[in-house]
Amino acid sequence: MVPAVTEPSIGQAEEEDECSWEGRSQMETKRQAACATRGSVSMALGAVFSRVKNVCQQNGLLILSVLAVVIGCLLGFFLRSKHLSEQEVKYFQFPGELLMRMLKMLILPLVVSR
Repeated sequence: MVPAVTEPSIGQAEEEDECSWEGRSQMETKRQAACATRGSVSMALGAVFSRVKNVCQQNGLLILSVLAVVIGCLLGFFLRSKHLSEQEVKYFQFPGELLMRMLKMLILPLVVSR
């Protein structure tokens, strides 16, 4: 027994086309909305990135100076608990001593000339 295959009537075919068209248009609308959202998010991220880049360019020296102070404080805080040898302490002490001598070299002529 072979099942009989019936052809759809004209009304059924039109109904199927409309349903599939509605499904496509809904999917298309969702896809467009997702693309629009993605586009607006990427535009917003681009605006934020350009603003951050502009601030970093204008205040680069200040940002790096503050960052160096914070890193130095954290490094000193964490290395204090670790018992370093005299040689290791001298390795950390040397750059600081150079900085202090350079500052004295700049400040002393300014004070004497006044």
